Amino acid sequence: MNDETPSITDLPESGEADLNKRMRVYLFIMAIRVAAFLLVLVVPGWWKVLPAVVAVFSSWFAVIIANAAGMFSGRSSKSERPMKEIS
Repeated sequence: MNDETPSITDLPESGEADLNKRMRVYLFIMAIRVAAFLLVLVVPGWWKVLPAVVAVFSSWFAVIIANAAGMFSGRSSKSERPMKEIS
């Protein structure tokens, strides 16, 4: 028999809190993308390739991270059903 009782700290983070975290990360990555676009205009020569690559691939990376629900909570996003003892 399992005598462990569920704890409130074992619950997953609320959907609203998770969404807010994902939105902040998305906006941060998009700010990096804008800075990379601006660097392409300023940086001379072949060095333009580096910020151009960051600008191109950061949007893909930001969307992948923004759609990864529960990734930043540090807790499991699935809830577990307690085992029922069979007599």
